[in-house]
Amino acid sequence: GEPRLKECLAAQYPGLNADQIVVTSGASEAIFALNSALVKPGEHVVVEHPNYPSLYDIPRSLGCEVSFLPLTYENNYKPDLDQLRSLITPKTKLISLTHPNNPVGSMISEAELREAIKIAEENDVYLMFDETYRELDFSDPLPQAASLSPKVISVSTMSKCYGLPGIRIGWIATQDQFILDAMLTVREQITITNNSVGEAIALHVLERKDE
Repeated sequence: GEPRLKECLAAQYPGLNADQIVVTSGASEAIFALNSALVKPGEHVVVEHPNYPSLYDIPRSLGCEVSFLPLTYENNYKPDLDQLRSLITPKTKLISLTHPNNPVGSMISEAELREAIKIAEENDVYLMFDETYRELDFSDPLPQAASLSPKVISVSTMSKCYGLPGIRIGWIATQDQFILDAMLTVREQITITNNSVGEAIALHVLERKDE
């Protein structure tokens, strides 16, 4: 990632620095590279459902078992964290949550986010928290999840809230050095780097984010 862009993105995550950001070709590449780096055939992933299909189709394509954590009308489309605990097995490697959720729009509280992180930490699994729609929260947005624990990977993109899918700029933020190194290793085999024009546009927009 362009150094100034990484610094601008890192400023959104309290306690993180530019070296803890990996800029990708949209969030779709971030999801693909993260799963490719982290999960192996036969391992297990828990994904909220409904959700963005890549979050469960990619681990399935890699030979993983996927369990859905259903978001139901009766529970206001929020995750049942007791059910999340029950879905984790010794083979679980990754939990994937998205809030505001795509497609149902549900939100969780900060207390619920912290409880989900506690579940991940207690079971020594990673939590991928998709923050693509974070800026659309009309109340106070959740804290950036990657700032709260080394076991969390935040994923986001310029495609949705910023209306810029064509520049193909997304990113992950994490405190975990293994994830950072593994993401770069996977990207070496696919896109290698990002398009410089897209990065310049993203930086131009993010520097004027409040405006």
